[in-house]
Amino acid sequence: MHMACHVIISAVMHGPQAYTADKAHKYGAPELEIKALGNWRTGDAYSEVYNRALPSRAMLASALFNTEEPRS
Repeated sequence: MHMACHVIISAVMHGPQAYTADKAHKYGAPELEIKALGNWRTGDAYSEVYNRALPSRAMLASALFNTEEPRS
């Protein structure tokens, strides 16, 4: 699409990251999991270095599922 419209982008786009964080927050994901999902710093060595678990609630919320009722 960019090539067809002659758009040249040399920088990394962060739009999808902001959108995902917004939707994850809106649908009930905890802040720490949202940060983990976006690979943002949490200020905590355990979360940033050692915890390799996927942030499942943030992943569900960013896919527009209610984290309080995942089956919904």
